[in-house]
Amino acid sequence: MTLFKTRYILQNRTISQKKICLKNLNNEKLILLSPKNNSTAKKIQQKPGSKSVTLNIFERNESNHYLGLSYQLQPFAFLQVAQKLNTIAEGMLNSITLGQLVFLNDKWVLENPRYPDSRSHSYLSMQQCSFKLRIYSADTHTGLPKEDLCNEIIEVKNFNNRNITVNLKQYKIMVPKGDFFVAVEWIRNDENMSKTTYNDESIAFNITSYRPFIGISTNEGPKLNVYGLTFFDKWEPLDNLSPDFTDLTISAEISY
Repeated sequence: MTLFKTRYILQNRTISQKKICLKNLNNEKLILLSPKNNSTAKKIQQKPGSKSVTLNIFERNESNHYLGLSYQLQPFAFLQVAQKLNTIAEGMLNSITLGQLVFLNDKWVLENPRYPDSRSHSYLSMQQCSFKLRIYSADTHTGLPKEDLCNEIIEVKNFNNRNITVNLKQYKIMVPKGDFFVAVEWIRNDENMSKTTYNDESIAFNITSYRPFIGISTNEGPKLNVYGLTFFDKWEPLDNLSPDFTDLTISAEISY
């Protein structure tokens, strides 16, 4: 409710009209009016507050299975993989954390040149990778990823972390109440390429895969929350994970 004085007219504002009998005024100087509903007014976006929550928390060092590697003699046949998350209210997506498999490039080095037998195992570097991060709303009919909630390209480059945390505050991504998706899109270039060799009856097969190799969570939920985008631009649930696994090592922090 808005309070207006009867003897003033506010400029640049729509004033509500109210009829009242003179005998009911009782010499009152103030009349309480209801503001006119303006359907063309812009909706105000909910501003993030101090309350935040992290969805799909996972143990960072317990994952032993990964997506993105070739399956037997078949290459991994998805362009993107998405984790479905659910939030109790609309909020701003602050960050995501992704667990991945990394391989160490290493060699034996001399610890002390004066003693040839004193060798140590030196880790030179971890394999680098880059990928695109995508945030989707959920289709209310199919439950699959639908609209991209960020109009900018979010490209992540990682060099040495098993667990990658990406700060997203600059993008001001608002996620709706209910289901939404956090997805990884593979960048298929030489920098991200890995080759796996399989031996079958003395014949070696080289299968190409692309990093990152995304961890599968040890947490087991009541339903499968992992979906893949095929080369035919179709989202489908990764049923081969069930019933042993239901989620990826992808968590999201949201503020309300």
